[in-house]
Amino acid sequence: MVWMIAYLAWITAALSCAGSLAYVGYYQLRSVSVPRMLAKVTATGGLALTALLLERGWLLVAALGVAALADYVKTFRTEATLMTAISLSSIFNVLLSMWFLTEHWSGLGAPFVAAGALAGIAGGYAILVWPHMGRLRGIVLPYMVTVLVAVLTGLGAGESDPLLTIGVLLYMLSVILLGFELMLFHNEYRFLRVVGPMIWLLYYSGLAFFVLGGGR
Repeated sequence: MVWMIAYLAWITAALSCAGSLAYVGYYQLRSVSVPRMLAKVTATGGLALTALLLERGWLLVAALGVAALADYVKTFRTEATLMTAISLSSIFNVLLSMWFLTEHWSGLGAPFVAAGALAGIAGGYAILVWPHMGRLRGIVLPYMVTVLVAVLTGLGAGESDPLLTIGVLLYMLSVILLGFELMLFHNEYRFLRVVGPMIWLLYYSGLAFFVLGGGR
């Protein structure tokens, strides 16, 4: 039975990687379509199934399931679905923070320094994108708070597992670049062509490192 579960985990992980490569290598910059949606959802959904099979904890499985749902909603590329996706991403961050705290928390060596540094980065980032948020301000600001909490708790969890720290840093970079894309360069095709795939690879790799590091 154990070997069968391990075998299934390898299959779901392989499907996830295949979906990610198909999405970033072919579908990402193309128009909305069912294959594009399937590739994206397979990538994150496959990670959720892998986390489930490897018994990484129900909070991580739930978080990745919400991430897959958010990725599904994002594929429709409308303002309404964007707001829904941001809300779902906030839920993902909350679940991820709870997983870090309950399953892997080991503490921060200098918590106030870490919190101050993150707050400074977030403040500078907010100043840059604030004029461009428009009607999204009411939903983006709470989302940014959940990102900060997820990063802070992830760094505390990563004290005992470098893979989690790597995942947190990759995820944080993807969020920063995504904000610039959505608020500042959403009409710049050259920017999107270069940075779009980078954002996805950072995001997906971050989630994958959570699954890899979650078993220690």
